[in-house]
Amino acid sequence: MNAKISRNNRECIQMFGDSRYTLATILKTLRIVKRSITSFPPPKNRLHWLHGSYRLITLKEFSNTFFGYYDKSPLCPNNSNYIIYHANNAPASRNPNPCIPTRIILHDISKDSYSVIGETYSWNWQQGSRLHWLNGSRIVYNIYEMESDTYRARITDVHNGEVIVKQFPVQDSYQDRYYLSLSYCRLNKFCSDYGYRNKRGDCEETDTAIFYCDYETDKYEKIVDIESAIQMINADNCASISNAYFNHLLISPSGDKFIFLLRHGDGKSKKHYLFMYGIKDRLMNLLISNQIISHYTWMNNNEVLFWGIVNGVGGYFIVDTNFAKISTTLIHLPDGHPSIKSDSLIYTDTYPDKKCIRRFYVADISTGITKLLAEVYEPPIYQKETRCDLHPTTASIDINISGSRTLCLHHE
Repeated sequence: MNAKISRNNRECIQMFGDSRYTLATILKTLRIVKRSITSFPPPKNRLHWLHGSYRLITLKEFSNTFFGYYDKSPLCPNNSNYIIYHANNAPASRNPNPCIPTRIILHDISKDSYSVIGETYSWNWQQGSRLHWLNGSRIVYNIYEMESDTYRARITDVHNGEVIVKQFPVQDSYQDRYYLSLSYCRLNKFCSDYGYRNKRGDCEETDTAIFYCDYETDKYEKIVDIESAIQMINADNCASISNAYFNHLLISPSGDKFIFLLRHGDGKSKKHYLFMYGIKDRLMNLLISNQIISHYTWMNNNEVLFWGIVNGVGGYFIVDTNFAKISTTLIHLPDGHPSIKSDSLIYTDTYPDKKCIRRFYVADISTGITKLLAEVYEPPIYQKETRCDLHPTTASIDINISGSRTLCLHHE
């Protein structure tokens, strides 16, 4: 394994430690044994595609290829022959190692040719490095700057190779105009699935805020802080709220507002709050309070589709961000990651069942009709941070059917 790992030296191990023999590892092993028993025997066909076509993207030099989160697309907005994604040789059954780099790949799928156009040590299995397109030629992703012990965003022009490094790391972008930033240090502390492990020092005061950053002028502004959000949800007893963090910032289609989650607490007692912030009016509104809010996507500039548990009932709901009004949908599927295919159609997925099968669907919001596109068996060893959620985009899913992650392009 070590032959595949770049910079995996004694200094790196001493700095970040070797967590192979921890209590968490023992508990994970017990979960694996249980899932192995319930899912035995595994299916002969680990990827069962029922409708449409698919293409697996594999590279000889790398054991893993994956895109990341469902809210972006690997496809170039101006040329669908070009895709971007992550590739590395990290052990897929281990938590991300800050000593192992992930390469950024530009792939021409029409010619089946690719090039490595970047590298980062700031990544996780769920969202990668937040890699995404800004326009038809520029991409952005997060990096770690060791000299300053700081996370930053790196912009690369895929045509001429020009590189620009920004002051803050990126969470979401509105085209190439502005981006939003949050604390990956704080995420790593309270929700490590989405954080980075590089930072040597403690989280700073700025790590409790959301920043608005202009791509062109480099001007930035702190627009939301955790204290203000906490006051909105619990003004009389702010001191009782601990372990609070922001996550899942998502800008509206027109770029005039964004939604985000504030979560706090641990385990089953964790609380969820969905906020909206107006870019122009600088107003923050609480849309959903103290319900379970899992994953969401903008349906249009005013409505958000989300999976959650509202007043004890689980399912897909729509919240009108103008009036904070929640309505039910006809889609009856378990928790998943929705992305918009068209005005009424969405792609979504499921978590593994007892047989370790994940499912990939297209669903009609207006009628509730669902069509199963694929079934994916995921070996039981992959859990918690190493799980491989399908994270369906309009063009891809990520799968792990043979001990490594693989980017899978789909077409109906």
